[in-house]
Amino acid sequence: MNKAILLKSDGTIQEIKPNNAKTGFDFKELYSVLECDMIEIVNLADGRIMLVDEEYRFKDVLIKNIEATELYRQGRCRPSNQSVINKAQYGENFIDLTEGESDEEILTIYGNAIVCPSNMVR
Repeated sequence: MNKAILLKSDGTIQEIKPNNAKTGFDFKELYSVLECDMIEIVNLADGRIMLVDEEYRFKDVLIKNIEATELYRQGRCRPSNQSVINKAQYGENFIDLTEGESDEEILTIYGNAIVCPSNMVR
């Protein structure tokens, strides 16, 4: 299914469409919808992507996006478990950049999010 969904942090969900259906969303459109300057693209377990404000965690007020967080967590390994696996595989060469953060913090999406197939973004 080729549709994009905007998951707002206030709990509302709406379908959104790119200005050009043939070429898909360009980043200028996405910046406007997400109200941000930098977008992070994350892969979801179902093959779609989620686009979020990469700098949202640096804002003064963090608003957890419950719907986006639940979707993001599906099929994902807990970061603390992945860290143990990586340390066993890479030994002293592994640097854990998430050390000191809880799994809950790492696996939480804040602000608005867009979910769509990757071919809708250019």
